[in-house]
Amino acid sequence: MAAQVGAIRAGRAFVELFADSSRFVAGLRQAENKLRQFGRNVQNLGLKMTALGAAAISPFAISTKVYKDFDDVMLSVKAVTGATGKEFDILTEKAKFLGRTTSFTAAQVGSAMLELGRAGFAAKEIDDSIASVMNLSRATGTDLAESTNIAAATLRAFGLNAEEMTRVADVLTATANASAQTLLDLGESMKYTAPIADMFGLSLEDASKSLGILANLGIKGSMAGTTLKNIMLRMTDSSIRSKLKQLGVTVSNANGDFRNLADIMTDLGKATQNMGDVEKLGIFNEIFGLRAIAGGSKLTTETFIRLIEAIDNAAGTAQRTAKVMDSGLGGALRRMWSAVEGVG
Repeated sequence: MAAQVGAIRAGRAFVELFADSSRFVAGLRQAENKLRQFGRNVQNLGLKMTALGAAAISPFAISTKVYKDFDDVMLSVKAVTGATGKEFDILTEKAKFLGRTTSFTAAQVGSAMLELGRAGFAAKEIDDSIASVMNLSRATGTDLAESTNIAAATLRAFGLNAEEMTRVADVLTATANASAQTLLDLGESMKYTAPIADMFGLSLEDASKSLGILANLGIKGSMAGTTLKNIMLRMTDSSIRSKLKQLGVTVSNANGDFRNLADIMTDLGKATQNMGDVEKLGIFNEIFGLRAIAGGSKLTTETFIRLIEAIDNAAGTAQRTAKVMDSGLGGALRRMWSAVEGVG
């Protein structure tokens, strides 16, 4: 009997211990859940703080990059041009101003300045030229760096001063937009034509008219440039001049300088207009040669009044056209982002 009572007491103790243990374990689990929730809360708070920190630092990071990019390109301009402190300050302020007030960013303006510097332009020449090449780019829808290179090469090839960059931009814009060619096509033509045209005494405007007419006939780019160059070089040959003289066409004036090429070609067209096709083609072949006969024969007869009038009245064309190109939503957005960069 005593043994049974002891067993009962031991069993109840076990039950009580088990019950107490269950409550204890439940308490531990509850505490564990609370700790986990606390950990999750802390983690979420950390993520929120990180996001808040990123949001706070983001404008600073963007502004730093904007300034770094601009500063890098302007230091390159300084290195290439050898600009002094005052000259460099003028270019820097000009780039900032144009970046704030046009549809190009200050860094883009700086890159165009760098291209001019690499083309041998001094700091003052860059200051005189930069706005015009920007107008040329926007007016013809051409990349700013490409426009800058074309304008700079053309200006140099015709022996013009940087102050005449506006004239160059106007004529190139009028020619590209009034004929069947892009500014890139025209630039490629000018590589071959401009140096010889300048020596021939052909003006930028007259060379552009001839290239525009050739482009409208499907002869453009390097082919047009080579054609016009060969025509001018053929005129220096004494045998060609003699042949032209027989036809009543004079190549030089009383001072021994070349007459305007358009006048020479017009006179040649009149001298051959009543000839049969066989005779006329033979004469053109003799005068122009195989490499220039296609373009040369057309230049004696073809006239494109709209193109010629556009080039004759080119003054202000680049700026006016650029303004029109930037007058829509695209221009407004470009100016807005340029202004935002200026703030940065």
